[in-house]
Amino acid sequence: MAKPTKGIHRDVTTGEAVVIGPRGEEIRFTKDAIRSGVAVAQDAPGVGDINVKEGLVVLSTATGSRALADPVAGDDDGKRLDFICLTAASGATIGFESPTPDGIDTATFTPGEALSLLAYGGLWYILSATAALSGGP
Repeated sequence: MAKPTKGIHRDVTTGEAVVIGPRGEEIRFTKDAIRSGVAVAQDAPGVGDINVKEGLVVLSTATGSRALADPVAGDDDGKRLDFICLTAASGATIGFESPTPDGIDTATFTPGEALSLLAYGGLWYILSATAALSGGP
């Protein structure tokens, strides 16, 4: 199988989360770094809301739909929150408040997919996504 050239994927040999940078460089997060909190703000195992507002959230199980806490206007402005899905199955879903004109407010992940959000004015702005985005009026 060809090596991915963009986005985030899981190295099945080492179990590491691998981010492909803008110049094609690999940025690796080991399982130990993820577990110790060095590279992750919160592991989201499929239960309850996600209350962190900055860092990397690793979705470690596919089941469940969770709500992402709204950022606080002023206090959280400029904070970036990234999600990666490292499960073996599909179905992790995150709901969030977004100002998109088409009403996107949900991301559904399959293995290896990602979502990057930026907080501003009490809302989450979508920077990039490989996860499926949906929502609307």
